[in-house]
Amino acid sequence: MEKYFGEDTALVVLAVIFMIFMAVRAWNRGALEMLWTLLSWSGGGFTSALAFRHGPTLLTTYAGIELDDGKRLVAGVICAVAAFAIVRGIIVWLIHRIFGPESHLGGWMYGGTGSIVSVLPSLGFLLLVSLLIRGTGTMFELESIDRMAANTSAEARAKLSEIPRPTLWRNSLEGLPQMPSIMNIFDPVATPARRNLAALLLASFDETLRFQLRRSPITGDIVNHPITTELIENSPDLNTLIAGTAGEFKYFRLLRHPKIDQALADNDLRKSLEQIDVADEVRAIVTGRSTPPRRKWLEKISS
Repeated sequence: MEKYFGEDTALVVLAVIFMIFMAVRAWNRGALEMLWTLLSWSGGGFTSALAFRHGPTLLTTYAGIELDDGKRLVAGVICAVAAFAIVRGIIVWLIHRIFGPESHLGGWMYGGTGSIVSVLPSLGFLLLVSLLIRGTGTMFELESIDRMAANTSAEARAKLSEIPRPTLWRNSLEGLPQMPSIMNIFDPVATPARRNLAALLLASFDETLRFQLRRSPITGDIVNHPITTELIENSPDLNTLIAGTAGEFKYFRLLRHPKIDQALADNDLRKSLEQIDVADEVRAIVTGRSTPPRRKWLEKISS
């Protein structure tokens, strides 16, 4: 019976209940607030992220302002806050102008059409929750690999090899139809190739695990790839980061490290990383037991 009532089924049921609830709410109270909330926060968040990343560079390039690391951080925050406030204000004004109670399209926000319109913000919210589940599961997964690599005792590694609960939820989410492909479009952090490469670097910090990963028929070609070898053996900044104890920020910084971006720019390496699961292979090496292949949700309930 558990094939019907696992984490994947729970996710589907919760999503359906949420969509129905929001549709009924929009029928009775209108969809205007939902619409401007989704568009203004997503648009403002996207713009603020760009402003945080590129704002200090633009100030240096075009305004001639010299910024050290501390000033760049402050300037980035100021640019991000300003961009968010401006873009969000513009979007809210436009939505109210077009779909407000006094506009010609205001009636669309209520009744049946309001329920249909509610699908857009509901799907946006579910996508955000999905990305949070994927990101959280990945952080817990990388932490478990990091701890296994830091412990040389076989017994201690075996105890640490259990899949974290948030990672199980992430795996179940990715077993739903088309979910990985949809999330990959919007996910800048925890895509399979990116997290597999990060996991490989964490595990390779231990020489024994690195040797076993090199001999593995699953990971051998990737670990011995010239780009991966360069990251493992000739990247002191990555080694310093991996050896550090910066908590969850450590794994986020590793996933978003510029050298990871450069490595994933190699199409062949990226495709190879997308076809494997490094965390499962590390667990198999540590425990001596291979992880059974994961089946997608529809495959499980139809078998």
